[in-house]
Amino acid sequence: MLLMRPRELLTYLNSSEESEIKNWHAQYTESTGDMETALHLYEQAKDTLSMTRLLCYFGRDVCELKYVN
Repeated sequence: MLLMRPRELLTYLNSSEESEIKNWHAQYTESTGDMETALHLYEQAKDTLSMTRLLCYFGRDVCELKYVN
């Protein structure tokens, strides 16, 4: 199990193309307080709702988001 090998787990998470994995990684990253990285991961997962929520949290204009129009 990769939980006992954090470097390999991070490599797997970063190289995965599956949106479910990216979304889980984004949620975990957000829970640790790293909002900028979470936003980037949500973008990779194409989770527009979570991206919009974080942009509002940052006080940024949602129009910055290329997927929401």
